[in-house]
Amino acid sequence: MSTAQVADRPTRRRGPKQPGADVREALLGAGGALTAERGNADWSLAEAADRAGVTPAMVGYYFTNKRGFLAALLETGFQPVLARLEWEAGQAEAPDLEELARDLLQTISDRPWLPTLMLHGVIAGDTVRGEFTTRYGPRIAAAGQHLIASAASQGRLRRDLDPQLGFLSALATMVFPFLARPIVEQVLGLRLDGDFAEAQAAHIAKLFTP
Repeated sequence: MSTAQVADRPTRRRGPKQPGADVREALLGAGGALTAERGNADWSLAEAADRAGVTPAMVGYYFTNKRGFLAALLETGFQPVLARLEWEAGQAEAPDLEELARDLLQTISDRPWLPTLMLHGVIAGDTVRGEFTTRYGPRIAAAGQHLIASAASQGRLRRDLDPQLGFLSALATMVFPFLARPIVEQVLGLRLDGDFAEAQAAHIAKLFTP
């Protein structure tokens, strides 16, 4: 099952003057594009509205302020990841590690703004750190550690893997390349696209499997 099949789209807030069902998504798309292009979240709400082709008032209607906008953007990035991991964790049979890693890597690759938002809004800054550490981080960590323990007990991963450290290692191999994209691409010559997702997933499987 792919990430897209289990992902929950953010709930749209409706009101009597809502101009269209896609306005919220258009604004989030604009904010994501600006974040990816600039390598930070230093853009104005007016710029996001202009990019989306709507009035600045629409930003306040859907998100209230910049923090609310970034929190919603964070949700669009992590909801598919969380949905996939928790779905897999609820199954009796552990998933194929390479397939799961490939899907998660592709999810990140398809959202180039997400690592940037994580770096500047959660790790180096705290704009949306609270949202991540309370709504997404603990649940992702719990599901990930459960999957590693389950797969190890079923012989699909090395049985001596520590679930907590194993999760940390898996997280590092999947997320760090995107956090360090300029260095990885310029120094190592790797392009962080779909081909990278395939190759890195296979590499992760080799590291973790017996």
